[in-house]
Amino acid sequence: MAVTRGDRECGLTCTNVLTPEDRLLRSRSSKLAMPVRSRSPAPVSLRRATDAVPNDAKIPGVDISFPPLTLEDLALIRRWLNQPHVYEWWGVTSGPGSLGGPGEDAATDIQVYEKYAPGSDPEAAGTQRHIIVVDGSAVGLIQWYPLAGEPEYATQIGETEPGGAGIDLFIGETDAIGRGVGTAALERFVTTILFADPTITRAIGAPHPENARSCRAFDKAGFTFVRDAVIAGSGPERVHVRDREPPPRQDTR
Repeated sequence: MAVTRGDRECGLTCTNVLTPEDRLLRSRSSKLAMPVRSRSPAPVSLRRATDAVPNDAKIPGVDISFPPLTLEDLALIRRWLNQPHVYEWWGVTSGPGSLGGPGEDAATDIQVYEKYAPGSDPEAAGTQRHIIVVDGSAVGLIQWYPLAGEPEYATQIGETEPGGAGIDLFIGETDAIGRGVGTAALERFVTTILFADPTITRAIGAPHPENARSCRAFDKAGFTFVRDAVIAGSGPERVHVRDREPPPRQDTR
């Protein structure tokens, strides 16, 4: 889904924060953005497992965790946003409030701080952002936000029932593309982070229909395509949903 905050541009490259416009950009965020050349060779931040949010869902051969976004991650976010595979879906051309692009459109340190620094944007207060860490290395961004705080956007994508949450992500490192990281991150994040909130009963991703990589990632992560939508001022989005599994029935005999 593309949200305007630029974070919503789900590009799996892509998974927004969020001003009304950002909400729109969220769908774009749902586009899986795959890494391309980095404009600034900032080193990828490394995190130890002890710094990450623990999670039990193990994927053979891959350790994935989701530490919350911090100020130390902003240089990395800026580098990712200015990579072609990311800004194709999350960049300035994806909708109001989005960041990233070539040349004069490149995201600046100040812009990234104002949009992504924890607590810096009151309108994005409902969005929870996390770094995707694979085997100790940061490779992308994933975020979620309750749709109850985005009533206009929720109406446009046909998801107005209580308990819905939008989810966007992008893979920023090129060497992490094509390895199933987006799918694995979605599966793990939904089951261990998103559904850990008892008020959330449905995860919703809405990448651009042309973002085939992102759409496939949602499908493989257990999401189901339910409808196509058109967001005013943003464009088309392909809505995928995944519902929380009901608790197992107890034998009362």
